[in-house]
Amino acid sequence: MFGPGILVAPVTEFGARQRRAYLPAGAEWTHTYSGRRYPGGGHVTVDAPLESIPLFVRDGAETPLSQKAH
Repeated sequence: MFGPGILVAPVTEFGARQRRAYLPAGAEWTHTYSGRRYPGGGHVTVDAPLESIPLFVRDGAETPLSQKAH
């Protein structure tokens, strides 16, 4: 966790292109690369291409990642 609203799930296995991560219960989580939303309280497996670290944002969290540029 990076603060209360961001979950970073770096790839730790050489050559892996997917990552399994646990999303904490009590919130819905958005995968920033795909935009797909997942319920908390379980594991998910997401793509992890070389150019993107798996990153999830807790819905409703105030983060710079969830703000639109003007």
